[in-house]
Amino acid sequence: MMRLGSALIALMIIGMMYTRARDPRTWRWLADRDGQAGVAAAATPAAPPVAQPPEEIVPNPTDVNEYSSPDVQTEFAAIGEKSPLAVEEMPLYWRLMKWARAQSFEELQSRTARDVLYTRFFQEPEEYRGKPVQLRLHIKQIVDWAAPENPAGVKTIYEVSGTTDNSRTFYFIVVCPELPPGMKTGTDLNEEGLFVGYFHKVMPYDGAVKKLAAPLLIGRLRNVPRVAAPPVPEIPTWVWMAVLGVIIVAAVWGWRQFANPPPRRKVHTAGVGDEAADWFAAGDGSPAANNESNPPAAG
Repeated sequence: MMRLGSALIALMIIGMMYTRARDPRTWRWLADRDGQAGVAAAATPAAPPVAQPPEEIVPNPTDVNEYSSPDVQTEFAAIGEKSPLAVEEMPLYWRLMKWARAQSFEELQSRTARDVLYTRFFQEPEEYRGKPVQLRLHIKQIVDWAAPENPAGVKTIYEVSGTTDNSRTFYFIVVCPELPPGMKTGTDLNEEGLFVGYFHKVMPYDGAVKKLAAPLLIGRLRNVPRVAAPPVPEIPTWVWMAVLGVIIVAAVWGWRQFANPPPRRKVHTAGVGDEAADWFAAGDGSPAANNESNPPAAG
């Protein structure tokens, strides 16, 4: 078994050496005129900015004009948390859509609250309802559906589900009247987006195992360039050589230790057996008989 194990280790070493030797970068240091190992990796070019289409601005009052009006406050009072959208909640839904479409992305962004913790929408929904918020979304799903006749004049609704850095695996649901260029609908996406819009309510949705709830917001969405992953640092050739050398030395040492082990020392016991046989032959085989034939001397 030890010889078999040593042979397997030797094959592993040969395989590692072969894999490393067939990589052209391993021998780059031989052709380096300056004597430096390897060539510095070229810097990863920054992702070009995503072109944004002209925004459709639909003139309407916004939260700046209407937030404190009695009609809006009445619509706020009709909202129920952690329940499906009800008929009495739709007037505020379409009002928030009108507010978002009446402003450009930059105008709405200039008044947004940023870095709002995910849990704050659950703990203090009244504090954020109808107020502009900005989210950097990791988009996982986009579905579209034909909108019913509505006061905002929207024909198609895009429902975007995604997470943020502080929400971890828990979703936000944002609703937009249009998608950024190049972004498509789907149920298994890996897109990045920047959202600005208004918080409406906490709405339930069906999770993989049980029912969950997510903040529902209405506004505008933009593409965000993907951040390229940093290149994996190349391990210098001398490190590989050193590791292989240590493995080879260890394999040779193990072979010498276990392939031909020294002979075991034997304990000599022949004399002990002869004395026992003579002792039993002197009497009838019992210590009592031996004592009677040789009584102790009188004091």
